[in-house]
Amino acid sequence: MENHKREGEMKNNLEAKHAYRKISDEKNKFGSYRKTLFHVHTPESHDYRLFKRWKELPENDWNNLTIDDYIEEVRNQKIFPNELFKTDKHEKILYENYLDSGFDSEIEKISFLTLVQNLYNENISVVVVSDHNTILGIKKLKTAIKLVSELSQNKCKEYIEVINGVEISCADRVHVLIAFPDNKFKTMQDWLDYNLVSVNEGSFKSSLEILDTLIFISIILLPNSLQTSLVSKKYSLRS
Repeated sequence: MENHKREGEMKNNLEAKHAYRKISDEKNKFGSYRKTLFHVHTPESHDYRLFKRWKELPENDWNNLTIDDYIEEVRNQKIFPNELFKTDKHEKILYENYLDSGFDSEIEKISFLTLVQNLYNENISVVVVSDHNTILGIKKLKTAIKLVSELSQNKCKEYIEVINGVEISCADRVHVLIAFPDNKFKTMQDWLDYNLVSVNEGSFKSSLEILDTLIFISIILLPNSLQTSLVSKKYSLRS
């Protein structure tokens, strides 16, 4: 009688384990929710402004901003915790050794790091880069994420994933937003090199020509990426 009872309990346990595995397998078939920003400009965009209060600055005033101006604004907006500036390096921690990190200047490094800390502050998990007519900001953004993720306030947060992308200004005043995998990086750079008037002016080809070409080489067109003059007077989306 006792053996029969034990056999029954073992059978029930096995059935429970089987049911648990089945439920777990079904659950794992679904994705998880991740806070995603589908349109992110980096300092590589020719019209990029790090802070909203700088957006209306004339070009000359913008170009004349110093590293001290950036530090002052970063401190005023409390983007990084004060503890970060209490080390021996103080503010220099945000811009020193910029060349070793792959940045072109102190201002560029602090701009990228500030952008990334803002993303962490907003608990963003995934971003799609969409600089105007350039993909040079993608690797720099990934470097900045690596550096900023190592700060103590971010170690408990999800590492930010970057999806390669670019926003192409077309000859017919339409903007095309696309994404592409890492193995298409050189293909995309080559296309930009041969099909742009300049980074500021965009492509000399129409949107349909560009779409036909990019789809042919397996570049991904993102939904709702066409912004036409019939729909809006503003031809770019701001992050």
